[in-house]
Parts: sequence; C-alpha cells; structure tokens
Amino acid sequence: YRLLKNAGFSEPEACVENIRYDSQRNLDKARMIKLSICDFISAAQNGIFLGATGTGKTYLSCALGVAATRKFYSVKYKRLPALFAELEEARCSNTLSKLLRKYQKVDLLILDEWLISPISQQNALDLLEIMEIRYNHKSTIFCSQIEIDGWLERIMGERTVAEAILDRIVNNTFVIR
Repeated sequence: YRLLKNAGFSEPEACVENIRYDSQRNLDKARMIKLSICDFISAAQNGIFLGATGTGKTYLSCALGVAATRKFYSVKYKRLPALFAELEEARCSNTLSKLLRKYQKVDLLILDEWLISPISQQNALDLLEIMEIRYNHKSTIFCSQIEIDGWLERIMGERTVAEAILDRIVNNTFVIR
C-alpha cells in the first residue's frame, strides 16, 4: 500500500486486468500482459505511450505502474510541467541534488504530458541530468501526444542537449501507440 500511495498516480485504480482491448485501440493484449510482469524494469528499459488525448496513455502507464508496485518496485508518476516546477523549487531552495537523487533511485518513473509544449533550455538541462542518472539503470515511461520525430523541436536551447536527451530515451525502448 505504501508503494502505491507514494507513487502519486493520477489513476491509482488503474490495473492491467481492467484494460479494454477494443479493436479501435489496436492494443496487443499479450504484449500488455508481458509488460505487466515488469521484466522491462529489471532490464532498465524505457517505454513510450503515444496517442491523442483520451486514448488511454495515462491509464496504461498507471496500470503498469500499479503492476510494478505489486512486485515491490518503487514508482513515481509525475506530469512533466509539475516536474519542472518541482525542479525549479528545489533549485531555489538549494535542494536540487537531493531531489535528483530521489529520481535516480526510483525504479520506474512515469512522465505524463511529455513535451506537450516546448520546454526552456533550463528545463532541457534538468531533463538531461535526470535522463543521464537513470540511463541504463532505471526505467522511465513517457506519455505523449507528440510523435517521437517531433520531440527534438520542442526542446529549446542547444540542439546537442536535445539530441543527448533523446539518445538516452529512445535506445532500449518499447513504443505503444
């Protein structure tokens, strides 16, 4: 119960058992069941859920997160705008390194509303730091309405920073549309 509560899910009641597999969703039931075993977490694999508003990205990611807590993995759900606000607050209060350690330790980080709008150069640098400390060690799920090929242009600042962020995300990643 503590792991579930600490995760901060937007949909804590989400579960793999209740996923609807309607034909228009084009969702592979066998794949979702395999993902719910959570081997992707022990393999430090990332996931990307893509689709328009209302297609169930948040529910699916929370369902996998709930499955992970059932297997005693630590999970944190965060909307990207809320993450940036939390990082800014930590920067102002000189607790940024402590906050980064928190995100380094969590087994599965779920970032919702991924790049829903362009992000600043400072936000890009913060993301790079989080992606770097998690890269090949911990899993992250990204929920986005924006196709992957549109992500680069939404990350402001130096293109090399944006490319470095994407490099750490798209390698060793499963994608669900």
